[in-house]
Amino acid sequence: MKSRTKLIAGGCLASLLIGAFGLALILWFAAPVLLPFTAEHEKEMWRTTHEWTRTAPLPPAARHAEVHTEGSAFTRQFRASFQWSDKTALNAWIAASPGFSDAELTTKPDGTRVYQIKPGGGAGFAEIRIHPDLRVEINTYWS
Repeated sequence: MKSRTKLIAGGCLASLLIGAFGLALILWFAAPVLLPFTAEHEKEMWRTTHEWTRTAPLPPAARHAEVHTEGSAFTRQFRASFQWSDKTALNAWIAASPGFSDAELTTKPDGTRVYQIKPGGGAGFAEIRIHPDLRVEINTYWS
């Protein structure tokens, strides 16, 4: 009976070690997908955000640029924000961005301009808010 118990315990231990090793390998190779905080992933999020909102890439004059992704296997949403240092640079970016040319513009009581952009790249929704302090917020998604 003791040898059978040792055999079962040894088999369980071996299975546990093989499983842990397999999991470690999966995590090693899947880390770029599971850990989206890489510089390359951030570049891809910005590229997709610009494609879906039909906007030009941000020049260095845009400060405090951040982009985040949300969603599941069936949806994807990008929220981005940045700040312009001067109105001339902001207007140049707007002029270089085709999404603004046919957008529907509404102005909020606080002076925030809300552009309903016709989305590109298969997205279902794209909106850009430009606040009086030259802060820009982008929201775009597909589902």
